[in-house]
Amino acid sequence: MEEIQSLVKRVKKGDTDAFVTLYETVYQDMYAYACYMLRNRADAEDAVSETVTCAYETIGKLRDAEKFRHWIFTILANQCRRKRKSYLREQEASGLEVYGSSDPMIQAEEKRDLEAAFTVLDEEERLIVNGFIFAGYRGEEIASCLKRKPSTIRSKYRRALQKMRKYLESGLEVEYE
Repeated sequence: MEEIQSLVKRVKKGDTDAFVTLYETVYQDMYAYACYMLRNRADAEDAVSETVTCAYETIGKLRDAEKFRHWIFTILANQCRRKRKSYLREQEASGLEVYGSSDPMIQAEEKRDLEAAFTVLDEEERLIVNGFIFAGYRGEEIASCLKRKPSTIRSKYRRALQKMRKYLESGLEVEYE
């Protein structure tokens, strides 16, 4: 953690090499997250690129250097949301179905159910599920990114899916903002 703090201080003083080092600590996780959110590798790369540009330009606003990872992922999440909103506008304009049903109420309900099921997973489980399902990675690739054994990743993936399945089958309600 001290290394991150030191790097952030150096970046704030204009050290671009320090920013590159910071970026390298989070790139793979950012890309996996963007792939899940956008379901398109090229758009994920764009979102990560836009996030990095924004982060570099606004790093002076980062108050707590220890929260660098959270801060940059917040920027990425906002970039992904913007892109997803533009997808929805394009799909609505073209008349394409967003989810499995053409009924907007069912689509919204399916989306909320899936999003709620993801809330029962911790961050690492979400990254693993995203990597397998949405980004199309193999267990070995995810293991490499997360610095874990492939067998551990596969076990965590199965347990994460079981958690989600159990949640969905329980019919629990989640409040939305």
